[in-house]
Amino acid sequence: MIFVTAIYSNNCETVIGGRGRGIEFFLPSLINIGNLGHDLVLYCNKENANRYRTLLTPFFKNLYVFEYELEQFVHFEQYINWKQTFYKTVPNDRNEVLCFNKMYWLKDAIEKNLTNDSIYMWIDAGLTHHGIVPEKVGGVELLRTHPKERYFPYNNSNIFNPRLGLNLVKTVQKGKLFYCSLPAQGDNTALANLTEKVFERKSHIVDHLVAGIFGGYKEDVLKNFFLYEKILKESIDNKIHCFEEHLFNCLYSVFPEKYALHKFDIWWFYSPGEVTSYLTEDANSFYKILKRIHDQE
Repeated sequence: MIFVTAIYSNNCETVIGGRGRGIEFFLPSLINIGNLGHDLVLYCNKENANRYRTLLTPFFKNLYVFEYELEQFVHFEQYINWKQTFYKTVPNDRNEVLCFNKMYWLKDAIEKNLTNDSIYMWIDAGLTHHGIVPEKVGGVELLRTHPKERYFPYNNSNIFNPRLGLNLVKTVQKGKLFYCSLPAQGDNTALANLTEKVFERKSHIVDHLVAGIFGGYKEDVLKNFFLYEKILKESIDNKIHCFEEHLFNCLYSVFPEKYALHKFDIWWFYSPGEVTSYLTEDANSFYKILKRIHDQE
């Protein structure tokens, strides 16, 4: 298995949008990800490539850093020209160009053929932060240096270790893409109608596929990419504002046989004494998907 991720620090005041977070913000989580024991492919702009490479090399078996400017996105000019007309009137803390590129970066990593790995997974750099993963099982506060005792192998309770890395490999099925999902929310009518038009199949969007971690065998990722590219282009041409997750929902709604969903109900968790401990203990939180995969024999 090889992980793919990206770090760009555009902020909400720019038309591209984003949260202005660089490598220092994500490093605590990336240390956890490195302890899963897999290689990492990182995309970033040229300005930061050497610094990111220096900071992350100690934590990964193999690290591949590739320079990529967001302006290289195949639909950049068309999308940004449209976004100029509305970005100041909507929340702009998400970088849609980065989000849309996740599938392109997965495809690019596969085509670079860097290793003999057959499974490619996108993973968000901040996935293991303590807002969605309890500290008791390894969640880390972002933008804060943690003592080594917080991480594997010093912390036996930290699930971000080689066992989870190996069990993730076992969990991915040939012919099906690994995704985690929430129940769909909001009005999905426009995208469902567009999906029916593009693929000439009935679309009923009832699941929301999240983009924090997803992927599969490289041949399955590549087959899915061409479907994704098609619905992405149509959504931009039709000026339907969305993110990559909404496009994943569209594809799942018409090709459910291509996916293996790991379902959860809420990002947050129950953990006495921790910040998000207002839930009930039996809440179906996101981190429990990773905990179940870690614990399986």
